[in-house]
Amino acid sequence: MRDLAIALPGQRRAPGNMTISEPPLASGGLDPAADTEPSGALAGARLVVKDNIDVAGYITTYGSRAYDPAPAPTSASVVTALVAAGARVVGKANLDEFAWGVTGENTHWGRIANPAHPGLTTGGSSGGTAAMIAAGLADIGLGTDTAGSIRIPAACCGVVGLRPRTGTVARDGVHPLAPSFDVVGPLACDTRLLRLAWEAMSGTSGGDRLDAPRVAAMHLPRWSPPATPAHWGPVAEIEIDRVALDAFWTVMHAESYRTHRVRYEAGAEGYGPAIRAKLATAAASVGDTAVARARLAEHRDVFARTLDAYDAVLAPALGRSIPAAGVDEASIRAELGWPSALFSALDAAVACVGGLQIVARDEATALECASQFEAALTRGAHSHAASPQADRSGS
Repeated sequence: MRDLAIALPGQRRAPGNMTISEPPLASGGLDPAADTEPSGALAGARLVVKDNIDVAGYITTYGSRAYDPAPAPTSASVVTALVAAGARVVGKANLDEFAWGVTGENTHWGRIANPAHPGLTTGGSSGGTAAMIAAGLADIGLGTDTAGSIRIPAACCGVVGLRPRTGTVARDGVHPLAPSFDVVGPLACDTRLLRLAWEAMSGTSGGDRLDAPRVAAMHLPRWSPPATPAHWGPVAEIEIDRVALDAFWTVMHAESYRTHRVRYEAGAEGYGPAIRAKLATAAASVGDTAVARARLAEHRDVFARTLDAYDAVLAPALGRSIPAAGVDEASIRAELGWPSALFSALDAAVACVGGLQIVARDEATALECASQFEAALTRGAHSHAASPQADRSGS
């Protein structure tokens, strides 16, 4: 297996192991607009791409050493769309191996440093993307989200992110984990750029202005929603059953094992210990996926009726405080990630701002509410109907 430095001479990594590689200048670069004045809605925006997404000319490592590295011949459609809108690729972001993890710990490429909260985890698995934006080294980024992998690092690193619904954007050139739940979404330094990135990659234009969104918050014993924009009015409190997670994990683990089964059962050379342990657990716990899928469909129908009554539902992105860097992932994985995984199970559109999930029936509504929430944070124009609580854990 060739070393990356040999495969593409001159590769460098950003400080703190945030990226696996920067642009392959030795091959003449790969941004089609590099030698021209950028134009488009994202003109000049610096784009970092999670390294399970192909960018022409870059090696795609998937955060692993399980594959012989070679530059991708073509870019994923989502990358092409962002570059066409004027974005400039600045690197491939580090990640939990094969996008399966919540801490940004990578056996092969190093622990990702959190610029916003030194000494704490970046979250994962899109931790490198979030960290690059938090460090001011990129303006926008691409991540993937199967069970919270955009929202967890966005919350840990203090940036914004969007988990779109499954099937809303193409996934060609994106390495799968659990295809029924895998999505590609943007991260950014603010909601304006987040919206522009989403519109470019999805080919959509903005939704309607919501003058007075109907908003509810998930009832949790030790969590209160943060103060909300004054014009939202009182925030209702609703119950959302977590039982959908049981069916979700059954299907997610079965699909993840199926993705890796051939290579794993052949010895999985190049796999790190964390991914090996997860695959071993998944192999030993395969349940009845047909029954689980049917139950998931029922839970989604119930939640869809909730979104008939409200434009947005608020929930924490994290189930506990941000863990320390180097924490044993197995000891905190379920507690940290369940709030994000729940809305993957329910397949909602979710914008993450300030550690808050803003859950909606479509991406335009989630982004509109996120923009209003961010603007109110900036102005300090909050409703007195909800107040911050010191303990933000969602347990």
